[in-house]
Amino acid sequence: MKKSKYIKEIDSLRGISAIIIILSHFDYLNIASGGINIFFTISGYLITLIAFKNIENFNLISFLRDRILSTYAQIFISVIGTLFLLFFFGDLDKHIQLLRSGLSSILLITNFYF
Repeated sequence: MKKSKYIKEIDSLRGISAIIIILSHFDYLNIASGGINIFFTISGYLITLIAFKNIENFNLISFLRDRILSTYAQIFISVIGTLFLLFFFGDLDKHIQLLRSGLSSILLITNFYF
């Protein structure tokens, strides 16, 4: 697999999209989140770039497996840490909902759960 050239400008776009997403969660700012669209567009661009650079031996299953293996530890740690904090500082009436949501995240089936 050819090594892709690092594009530093993409990090700026990722940062802008993350800021837009965070700001959109504050109701009083009245910002509609287009940050998700920016982030998914960047992801689509990078996946397509990788696929076309390796078009002769690109394997979608291997690509997806590698992406899951490279990000799963971060997903697991984030979910467990968030659940830990929510159990101590969150709404006690929503424990079952939090557990189900966390379990679906760990099993990578969140879209089906929600």
